[in-house]
Amino acid sequence: MSFTEYDNWERLKPFDPKDGTTVGDTPVIPTEDNDQKLYFYDTQGESVFTNPPDSNAPVIDHGLDEQQIWAFNLTGYNQFVVKNSYSTNIWNATKAHHAPFWGNKLAMPSFYKEEKMAPFHRQWASRLGLEIIKMRHAIMNRPGDIQQRQKMKDEIEGYISSAYQKEADANLKDVYVTDHTPKQHKFATITKKDDEQFFKYKQSLQEYKSETLPSLNPQKKERYGRGSLL
Repeated sequence: MSFTEYDNWERLKPFDPKDGTTVGDTPVIPTEDNDQKLYFYDTQGESVFTNPPDSNAPVIDHGLDEQQIWAFNLTGYNQFVVKNSYSTNIWNATKAHHAPFWGNKLAMPSFYKEEKMAPFHRQWASRLGLEIIKMRHAIMNRPGDIQQRQKMKDEIEGYISSAYQKEADANLKDVYVTDHTPKQHKFATITKKDDEQFFKYKQSLQEYKSETLPSLNPQKKERYGRGSLL
């Protein structure tokens, strides 16, 4: 008899898969942004590696994890927490490589694609840029200075927003926006006679459109004077 029962959060139950459709589940984004140990496992310890799919079934890479540059911790209010490990444990912070967490799947032939390397290195550069800001904040930190803390917070939030905007611009590199100005129509004719005939046709068409056509429903004239019963 089991004395412990595992139950999911009530707000997550509507998103649970149907019974018999899945073997196990795993979070798309790790629960902790730790370069030394990747937490891709759920509370029961299941993941894609512990419960691999059927080798004969197609492997679908949804790519949702590649849209997240960082895997920040979340508070109880679903707010991101950016930790500065250089002010608490600088020795372990200097040993991290800060590569994107989804880069591990590129080592698998079923997930590797050549076009994934460009966003991988771009996100890696963005992550290293945030680490440089953290190191500078750890050196310049003055405990108790509320104004400095707010400036540091604004700088980190601005850098994270700019990094995601850079990713959005890179994803739209093949999308072009025109000025929506109409182009001049060009026509190809064979002889001068065709040119003259086409010119007369365009001229007559323009004159026809400029003429005011008579109304299809003309107003009826008043037959009788006011006060008439007919």
